[in-house]
Amino acid sequence: MAEMDVYEVEEKVPSKRIDIQYRRPKTYRRVFARIIDLLLLLLIGVLLFLGLRAVVNNTQTAKDALARIDETMVESGVYVEVEGEQIDLIQYLDSQSNLSDRERMERLRKAIEEKFFVYAEKNVSVEDYSAALKDYDDFRLSLSYQDIPLFVEKDGDIVMNPEASFGSHTYDQYCDLCYEPFLDEHVRGYLVTIFPQYLADTRYFSNMIIFLEVPVAVLVGSFLVYLLPPLILRRNRQTIGLLVYRIGMADANLFCIPWKKYLAYDMVFIFGIIVLSFFTLAIPLIVSTTMMAFSKQKQDFPEYMFQFHEIDVSADKIYHDYGEIELEHSAKNKKPVEFRNITGE
Repeated sequence: MAEMDVYEVEEKVPSKRIDIQYRRPKTYRRVFARIIDLLLLLLIGVLLFLGLRAVVNNTQTAKDALARIDETMVESGVYVEVEGEQIDLIQYLDSQSNLSDRERMERLRKAIEEKFFVYAEKNVSVEDYSAALKDYDDFRLSLSYQDIPLFVEKDGDIVMNPEASFGSHTYDQYCDLCYEPFLDEHVRGYLVTIFPQYLADTRYFSNMIIFLEVPVAVLVGSFLVYLLPPLILRRNRQTIGLLVYRIGMADANLFCIPWKKYLAYDMVFIFGIIVLSFFTLAIPLIVSTTMMAFSKQKQDFPEYMFQFHEIDVSADKIYHDYGEIELEHSAKNKKPVEFRNITGE
């Protein structure tokens, strides 16, 4: 049997038989309809997320937290303030083509030794400060280039090895092997491990993203894409994607889906498929789509759960009830019309 022919409606009176054949839409049309809806969800979700983020960042709490974060980044040497703007120090030095390798190395060294450790000594515990300082000393003593140590210990201090001379690349090697990675990796790491206020401020923004901005954007976007259009397009319960590809949804009796039943279906779809997919690497969405492609009735999981069917409405329509069928076909008898599900492909 062809993929398109799925359902047949017939009246029980042989002399007054009414046949209505519904066709299942081609699989590619169903897939592309879902792609359109997902793209709409992505677009609306991104716009909502950006709007929510702007609102959150405009609150006084967020402004204060952001100001403290910027201050800590500048005072710790990770950022540099240029004309009132905070810029990542490494990126700033990369943009300064007139700096020599030695000048670049000195800027990085001072950011670590004269900015970060001075700031840390005033704002963290003695134990944390000592641990960070020891890490810096151990890190430098562990470095070598061409089997020559970059640093040596002299009179209790860690100093650059006088024998570590690599021609024009000497200072460049000190930048690449020592000061840049320590500033970019170790110092940044210490900001969130030994500075409690910095950790609290950064956690505030991450919590806003995880627990407010993303969930609200996904939920509201899902309601706008998957709930609002079907509530307006009541006969076929179509999303925009289904409308474009002229696909309608019918209940188990092949009638229009009542709004309460569709609402229950949509809650399962939104929370069980869309929202859950954001936290499980899209596994529910993949499973549901696989069911649509390979199950006998070609239903995805929510459709299977509620026994809904997708129908090609490009030439046919879904009826509200038996009375509408009888009225449209001018039936004279009052016998009920029976829907018969024809299985098999």
